[in-house]
Amino acid sequence: MPSKSTPHRHIYRGNRLREIAFPLGGIGTGTLSLGGRGDLRDWEIFNHPGKGFHLPFTFFIGYFESENGEGFARVLESRIPPPYSGSSGLPTGRVPGLPRLRSNTFRGEYPFAWLHFHDDQLPVQLSLEAFNPFVPMDVESSSLPVAFFRWKVRNPTERALSVTIALCLLNPIGLTGHELPGSRYHQQLGRNLNTWQEENVLRGILMTGEKPQPSDPHYGDMALMTDWPNVSFRLRWERAGWWDDAQNFWDDFVQSKGHLVSDPEASLSPDHQSDVATLALHAHLAPRSSVELPFLIAWRFPNLVNYWNSEPEVRGKYIGNHYATRFNSSWAAARHTFENLADLEKTTRAFHHALYHSTLPPYVLDAVGANISILRSPTVLLTADGRMNAFEGCGDRGGCCPMNCTHVWNYAMSAAFLFPSLERSVRLTDFCHNTRPDGHMAFRTLLPLSPTLWQFKPAADGQMGTILRAYREWTQSGDRQFLQTVWPGIQLALEFAWQPGSWDSDQDGVMEGEQHNTYDIEFYGPNPLCSILYLGALRAAEEMAKALGFHEKATEYRQRYEQGGARLVELLWNGEFFRQIVTTTNSGTPQQATPKRLPLEAEPLHQFGAGCLSDQLLGQWMAHIVGLGYLLSPEFVKKAIESVFYYNWKPDLSQHASVQRCYALNDESGLLLCTWPHGKRPRYPFPYADEVWTGIEYQVAGHLIYEGKIEEGLAIVRGVRNRHDGERRNPWNEFECGHHYARALSSWGLLLALSGVRYSAPTNTLDILPRWPADPFQCLFTAGTAWGTVNLDRKGVLELAILWGSFELASIRLPPIFGPNTTAFLQKQPISVTYQDAMLHLQPKLSLTLGDKLRIAASSGSS
Repeated sequence: MPSKSTPHRHIYRGNRLREIAFPLGGIGTGTLSLGGRGDLRDWEIFNHPGKGFHLPFTFFIGYFESENGEGFARVLESRIPPPYSGSSGLPTGRVPGLPRLRSNTFRGEYPFAWLHFHDDQLPVQLSLEAFNPFVPMDVESSSLPVAFFRWKVRNPTERALSVTIALCLLNPIGLTGHELPGSRYHQQLGRNLNTWQEENVLRGILMTGEKPQPSDPHYGDMALMTDWPNVSFRLRWERAGWWDDAQNFWDDFVQSKGHLVSDPEASLSPDHQSDVATLALHAHLAPRSSVELPFLIAWRFPNLVNYWNSEPEVRGKYIGNHYATRFNSSWAAARHTFENLADLEKTTRAFHHALYHSTLPPYVLDAVGANISILRSPTVLLTADGRMNAFEGCGDRGGCCPMNCTHVWNYAMSAAFLFPSLERSVRLTDFCHNTRPDGHMAFRTLLPLSPTLWQFKPAADGQMGTILRAYREWTQSGDRQFLQTVWPGIQLALEFAWQPGSWDSDQDGVMEGEQHNTYDIEFYGPNPLCSILYLGALRAAEEMAKALGFHEKATEYRQRYEQGGARLVELLWNGEFFRQIVTTTNSGTPQQATPKRLPLEAEPLHQFGAGCLSDQLLGQWMAHIVGLGYLLSPEFVKKAIESVFYYNWKPDLSQHASVQRCYALNDESGLLLCTWPHGKRPRYPFPYADEVWTGIEYQVAGHLIYEGKIEEGLAIVRGVRNRHDGERRNPWNEFECGHHYARALSSWGLLLALSGVRYSAPTNTLDILPRWPADPFQCLFTAGTAWGTVNLDRKGVLELAILWGSFELASIRLPPIFGPNTTAFLQKQPISVTYQDAMLHLQPKLSLTLGDKLRIAASSGSS
């Protein structure tokens, strides 16, 4: 048990560097990835994913010279590990035969990565820090199309040293990211231009191309920039055949001791060919001194078009990128970043410190922090209209399962608490665009937005969960106008369930009709997944109706909720968990009549029947997160989630038989989506039943923690992160149907459950009820329009520090140690408080802002 705040340190080395690809880029900008060895890989900046796509001849290189003139040149990566097979050996575009450094370690705490290199011949101590600005709730600062690299060089000797670090970068304008690796000669390339630019203290190379037209999806530009004063550069390597260009560059770099002879002027590359440019930064290090050398890569590819839908109304249509509306060139984006770097970096480091210098378990911080990177991956778009839109995940060369899939994004929590304005933009799409007049919500979005909606049956779980998410967005923001705007769609979407032939046509509060769901099939008959989400939607709608003054509607929803909760237990509770009653009806059953269970052999395909479904309590987990409390009696909820862990958690999968997709295997641990502990497994259960999904693992783990089963929940988290160890899987890529799968954003719920922090903007109430028994307890918190840290010790002293934004606070719900004698101080000045109903009420309410520190003591003697 940690006794004090200590920074998280997870160091990858050796074989555990193999799978690492750390995404660098902004929200909706695409990314490039920093490999575990220091290589640049997975260039996904060309308006679609690009797993495995490397830019040829693109790498960092260094030259180090001691005072006696002895030189040392290396590609600044650790050595390439086996295997070395291939029809022609390793790809020449990665210059695998050039000397590299012996080894390195990698530490990643998103959004920062640190690499430390080791080589007995290296005369300096060398490390690399890479990051992107990441400021929760500040979308603009967090959506910059840049990747920042800072090389740190220390001279440990008593002799002076000269140092050069350079970046070689291919001009990629015209590439699609779909090309085969290993070659830089493509039909798309040609008439590429690298130009040298200087602007005040900034200098670097702008990369453009004349071949793509301004309307082309591959039109754009890139910039390589620094503010370091002592530089040299080459705009292009020698244009020669075979490998003469690379040979010439290496020889010149070594012979010139890293000082490049600049080209006299820029010139267009020949057709089907591009140029590699190199920017070199030079420094002289006195004995025992150090230096930091900065590089910034920026890009602008403005013409995102819909390549993923087949509907002619949207196929090939322009959508655009938000970042391209802010900057007219990559140079402008790079300039903006450098001009604001001090503030951007300061706030980014404040967030990093708040998250990782926590007393939560390190593997929880791993799960929470690593999956934030999904928001910066090609899974998430920030389109030209400023709205967030998203795939479920990413294939190697295209987005997977477009767009804004309601049932998958039900599980995702990170964006709602880090960038709530983005989630509100999606709710506007859901309820003001995708909800038809009859309440049928299109659970996927066609882009660009048009009168044409996606033609498919509605998703019962997605539609009900989206109502819960609308409630989440309102309680996070307190924005009454937002609530008024989405309310008509919420009412239509909820009451769609009551229509003839719909999910609850008998209006008994339980879904019986055909229910399309996240398993890509239809459940027939009452089941816990859809019906508990339905109960949550009824409760959320009740609260929103009351807030808007629709009291008759609120009463109606409450009655339906209470009726449905009792009916659900009556129908589905088996003493351990909630099962499914499989029927063939599509119109429900007469109210208060028991649906007729079919014989097992007569059931429709792809049901779960008597099985124990891992996410049967998804609606209850969401209700805990958004502050709606228990949807069913706690005794049933606690027993059911315990049963999920008992029956579905497998510490060792070596005896598990599955012919489905494989996300965990051998001696790895995992949570199966469904088991049949008492038999009656259908001959063909629902697809994916035997699989392991990290997004559901985190959801179940978080729910276990909410119910007091902390060690059980943490066992699941450890299992997930042990599988993503850098050797077997990339720690920054949890996949399901695609890379960077959105469901894994459920990991943010771990922080919420362990911290017990919840803010309600409509009531200006903050709950701080930690479930993790560290002393002191320290953790990041968010409060709708602000974030900071909470520190609570067993003596009964609470400190709340605001690190960004502002929010209003009227009441705080605290652990039992606080009582009537509690005192409070703001900036060491006493403030008036009263204690009533286990809550501390501030009189008057406070408006807390950046830099404020609120200190609350359980008694005057603790102050």
